[in-house]
Amino acid sequence: MASNYTTNYQLNQWEAGDQVLRTEFNRDNQKIDAALAGLDSRTEALETLTAGFGNCRVEHFTYVGTGTSGASAPTQITFSAPPLLFLIRGDASLMVGSSLSNTATSVALDSIAHAAGLIECEVTWSGAKASLISTAYSNPVGFQMNSKGKTYWVVALYAKDVW
Repeated sequence: MASNYTTNYQLNQWEAGDQVLRTEFNRDNQKIDAALAGLDSRTEALETLTAGFGNCRVEHFTYVGTGTSGASAPTQITFSAPPLLFLIRGDASLMVGSSLSNTATSVALDSIAHAAGLIECEVTWSGAKASLISTAYSNPVGFQMNSKGKTYWVVALYAKDVW
């Protein structure tokens, strides 16, 4: 018979002089089996509870501007799927848009006016590919997120079921 027991589950701990009994092993195995079954049910409950968490997927990437703008030279961005929301950030610019809309809002430093400007840019979609067009009277390249040689950072949010 065991002379010591574990703290949490009171499992048998035998000393060198203790007699080992099969019934003690069987009781220990039942306790372990019950504890594991309890963990299984808790795991299932957590999976059910968290199934609705994280309802979106996030993608991020960069591209380098080419210096072109306007309807004949749109900025082309290919996403992995049509995003519910996208953000593009350059050195002195930020654009917010969605595949659910044909416009995006662009904020950029207007180098001619020496001030920041807010412009709605046209966005056309072909599947997951966006074409951005700015017709701003000044700095259309900046508002179109396509200044030559500048790196732009893109963050896109997708519905969880769009992979």
